[in-house]
Amino acid sequence: MIKKVPIIPIKSIGKKIIYSVPFKISDIKSVYVGIPHRCMCGCSGTYWYSSLKGAKAKGYLTERDETGKSISLEKVKRVYNKMKKNAHLGIEDLEGDIFTIIIGNTQYTIYLKD
Repeated sequence: MIKKVPIIPIKSIGKKIIYSVPFKISDIKSVYVGIPHRCMCGCSGTYWYSSLKGAKAKGYLTERDETGKSISLEKVKRVYNKMKKNAHLGIEDLEGDIFTIIIGNTQYTIYLKD
């Protein structure tokens, strides 16, 4: 007979949950959309960079700058609005410049710094 052992959640140090978005869309440098609890190197999701923070793009079309980064103000706005609308679920605040929320099977992360 297999003995069942209770699962005890491990609390991460410095984890802070907030329920409102404490920044403006103009503060965002980049966003990430991907699979929760996976590597965030880009293999399980996509990074999008804001054209408002110095990235060079024309209009709202997805373009790439000289370094190959995907530029899309539209994608950045979509992630910002999704996080704002679902803030009641709890947004994880990581050191005041990275904010992440998991909605369903998707993780949305906003970076205010590079």
